[in-house]
Amino acid sequence: VCLGNNTSFADASSISSGSISSYSWDFGDASALSSLQNPSHNYSSAGNYIVTLTVTSAAGCSSSISNLVTVNALPNASAGSSQIICNGSTATLSASGGTSYVWSNGANTSSINVSPSASATYTVTVTDANGCSASASADVTVNPLPVAAYSGTAVCLGNNTSFADASSISSGSISSYSW
Repeated sequence: VCLGNNTSFADASSISSGSISSYSWDFGDASALSSLQNPSHNYSSAGNYIVTLTVTSAAGCSSSISNLVTVNALPNASAGSSQIICNGSTATLSASGGTSYVWSNGANTSSINVSPSASATYTVTVTDANGCSASASADVTVNPLPVAAYSGTAVCLGNNTSFADASSISSGSISSYSW
């Protein structure tokens, strides 16, 4: 059983003659008892719980049975750090926390290489050895490439030439120039 999932309990009690008139389920976690024949219960924390079913016949006779239920914690899913890349570059996202991984782009490996043309969020579902799953996300921010351009004047040999920057970028600013 994984934390956060409802656990269904199925009554398998029998009586040789007469009928069972009541059920009492103690889920072992100090929650209210259930009088349903086949209840479900959602545990609030991982751990081992002794679940006891007490059945009572129409004649007033009772019988109980107890079994251990283990509620497993969810994996500590990680999609790795969010990254900032330039358009046309590749980002590597590395998931951890489980034994199997399924990414929102369909990949099923722990690490993926992505080259989005626009900023995107990648989500990974991490599953552990107990079959419990959790999800995590990482953002890949894509910055536009600047367009390098300049103009210059025609001059005679030996005279100074002036160059004027005409570079542009669709968003943000150009931070440095190298002539």
